[in-house]
Amino acid sequence: MRWFAVVVIALLPTFPPAAYATAAAPPVNDAFSAAAAIRGDRARSEAANVGATSEAGEPAHAGNMGGASVWFRWTAPRDGSFAFVTAGSDFDTVLAVYTGPALDALDQLVADDDAGPLAASELSFHAVAGTVYHVAVDGFQGKVGRVHLAWRPAPPNDNFADARTIEGRAGKTESPSVGATAEAGETRHSEFSEADRSVWFRWTAPGNMRVGFGLRNTAGTVAAYTGASLGILAPVAKGRIAILGARAGTTYQIAVERAQAHAVLHWQPSPPNDDFAEAATIVGRSGRARGSNFVSSREPGEPLHGRGARTSIWYRWRAPLTGVLRLRTTGSTYDTLLAVYRGSRLRALRPLAHDDDSGPGTTSEIRIRVQRRRVYRIAVDGFRGRMGDVALRWTLSRHGGA
Repeated sequence: MRWFAVVVIALLPTFPPAAYATAAAPPVNDAFSAAAAIRGDRARSEAANVGATSEAGEPAHAGNMGGASVWFRWTAPRDGSFAFVTAGSDFDTVLAVYTGPALDALDQLVADDDAGPLAASELSFHAVAGTVYHVAVDGFQGKVGRVHLAWRPAPPNDNFADARTIEGRAGKTESPSVGATAEAGETRHSEFSEADRSVWFRWTAPGNMRVGFGLRNTAGTVAAYTGASLGILAPVAKGRIAILGARAGTTYQIAVERAQAHAVLHWQPSPPNDDFAEAATIVGRSGRARGSNFVSSREPGEPLHGRGARTSIWYRWRAPLTGVLRLRTTGSTYDTLLAVYRGSRLRALRPLAHDDDSGPGTTSEIRIRVQRRRVYRIAVDGFRGRMGDVALRWTLSRHGGA
């Protein structure tokens, strides 16, 4: 007789580590009634939602059922806008802020999923001093991990709905975005970065005009849109300077992304001497003219005044005597290009001289012999389209010693 040994192997199911979360003890702030108290206008709190659950009657935070929420209770120390962010958490979070005395009587103020970097959440809202706010952090579709919750003051115009109204054909206003956040559904304002530090302005055009919005001498992106709500915005212009052909009575939404602490937003129309036909007249043997090529442009048929020239302004000067004219852009705030022409029509100009960087720093300088009573056309442009304040100086000498 032959004997056979029978070996029975029990195959046990395997689960990813997250599946064991339900076996962990719930965190101390799992329940709404046991929310962790957080304080101050700027701080952070470390926690975990491993083992956390969803209570009966608990809302779906940011529209997601989640199922692993933890709660915080914060009393606003003063009136103002505040941002709450989960950047630094090691899982996909959802975030929501409520007011109300009990779980079944909450009013949602704001909520977010994924507005922050790497699936983090971020939001901001206007808080009232002494009001208690309930902050829930959950995991998207029940994900769990280490919770990093931080809060800080935010700019009052952080959110689209709170955009600051600006007015007039030209002006300037402070535009720091330090502490700002992105909103749920907010588009990216730059091809180089996500929208995660934007502030908003609202401007209604006082007339038909070409106008530019920009941050002078600082980093950041400016974007202009039309549309009455965040979800239906239509892009009009964006870049370091957003230049648009505005129509009278149209309201434009202006977003400033990643501006530095002391950034100033400027807006103004094209300079009056942007076009050749509207050249500013300068007179005399010597003098200085101040202006700006901010929002200026290159006309069809305009000669190229130098490398990347496309932000020109024009001057017209009649020589009071024969001699040597010295032109300089010393005192201008950007890398200038300078050119001199003869002719009365843009497409028929005769070039006489041009320069880039012969003056101090990145300014330009030209010396040219001129004839009495002849009219000369002078163009000041920006190297590779640069813009800024223009200082044009001229001196005429009979013998060229100026």
